[in-house]
Order: sequence, then structure tokens, then C-alpha cells
Amino acid sequence: MLSIFASLLDSQEQGLMMGWLSSSSSVARMICPPAASYTYQYLGLNAPNIVFMATTGLILVSDVLTLTTLKHLKVSGNKKKEQGVFGGH
Repeated sequence: MLSIFASLLDSQEQGLMMGWLSSSSSVARMICPPAASYTYQYLGLNAPNIVFMATTGLILVSDVLTLTTLKHLKVSGNKKKEQGVFGGH
């Protein structure tokens, strides 16, 4: 997934965006497990449903954001001619 993301970015923006991607995934790995544990501990039997719905909501929001901003990504000319967007010829 990281290689697809990197291939979509212009070389000038690649470092910044890859940094944001790494930072956001690190923050998610720190916050989500304790949040899920807290939810399971204090909300009882409904906790699995709440965690599932929260996760599903986050995935839907990220999908919508990805689809709405995908057209704004610039594909580098050399990479596009050689590989295509997803690496195929």
C-alpha cells in the first residue's frame, strides 16, 4: 500500500505526504488499542458493537476522503509512462 501511495505522489510532495502517513499510523497505533480496551471495560456487553461501528465509521470516512481527493493527486510523468498508476504496463 505504501508503494502505491508513493507512486501516486509527485517527487516534491512525496517526503511530506509519506511523513504524514507514517505519523498518522503511529498515532493510531498508540490511541486505538487503549480506546478499545476502555470501551470494552466500561461499556460492558454493548462494547463489541460500539467498537465495530466506530471502526466501520472511520473506514467509511477515510474511503470518502480518499475518493474525493484521489483526482487531485498528481502522477509523475515518468512513473505514469513506465508503470501506470498501480504498477501495471
